[in-house]
Amino acid sequence: MNQMMKDNLIDLMDIRKCMKEYYPIGQELVRQFEYYQNYQKAAERWKPENKMKYVIGSAVVGVVITPLILIGGLVAAGLYFGFDKIVENKQHQCDLQMKKVEELINKFEKSYEPVQEKCQRLLFSREDYETPMAVDYLIEIIESGRAETMKEAYNMLDEQLHRWKMEEIQNKQLEMQKNQIRQLKNIEADSAASASFSFINMAK
Repeated sequence: MNQMMKDNLIDLMDIRKCMKEYYPIGQELVRQFEYYQNYQKAAERWKPENKMKYVIGSAVVGVVITPLILIGGLVAAGLYFGFDKIVENKQHQCDLQMKKVEELINKFEKSYEPVQEKCQRLLFSREDYETPMAVDYLIEIIESGRAETMKEAYNMLDEQLHRWKMEEIQNKQLEMQKNQIRQLKNIEADSAASASFSFINMAK
């Protein structure tokens, strides 16, 4: 094994070591961001400009369904006088969830940043290369001497990725890992997440 391959092997091992920390953080970030999006949709539905729509809608239900006139009226009155509090609560939930997301982003950044350059150089920001399974395979074939150059290693990895796609269990695991990477990249692009997501160039 030449020195370049030795150095690449060390860097891949370093990436894999850091993956044990930042990959679970990435999984939790994806999960919490999905919650944030749900809270955001709820806050959108309860915007102040929708107040009369809800009030009128509940009153109409009371008029149309005669036995529920009183109930409809009470609901309409409750919505009218309590709408602002509902809006405040929905926005508060949204803000709290966004705070959780931002905390996870900071944790992800700290754990990923030490190997960011190595990941970009050796994994090319390819979602099928950026998975733990793929990195483990690269380490295995380089360490065992089965690949003498990185070109050979990537060719062998591409063949293995294809085989995994043909094998149901491994393919499910690979697709799950790739899906997380895809979602993390979408978080970066989501305008609702603001510029605070711009540091995520790739995800694990």
